[in-house]
Amino acid sequence: MIFQLEEKYEKIRERYTIPDVLPPAHLESILRPYQVSGFQWLNYLQEVQWGGILADDMGLGKTVQAISVLSMIYPKEKHPSLIVMPKSLIFNWEQEIARFSTGLSVYTYYAENRDLEKAMG
Repeated sequence: MIFQLEEKYEKIRERYTIPDVLPPAHLESILRPYQVSGFQWLNYLQEVQWGGILADDMGLGKTVQAISVLSMIYPKEKHPSLIVMPKSLIFNWEQEIARFSTGLSVYTYYAENRDLEKAMG
């Protein structure tokens, strides 16, 4: 379902509060209350088909919030997601995905490891 811009604004006006959606069960007990709010915000943006940004101080768990949303939409979603980050964070993301959501498949498109077909598969 594709929402037009006016419909997106109307949906936000109708719901000035973000719906209380629970994170995936395997992550629910891990997330702090502010991380659940971040998860709910990203989940809402996914629902209305908008992109979004989580921006706060370092060390507050944006990675696990994003992994929570990805865990909700996959395997239902058939298209891959792209996560862009500084190269210094690649290893951290790979570790966090392995730790918090083993059901997600990951392809790191970096350095000599740049096969677009594998990345899209």
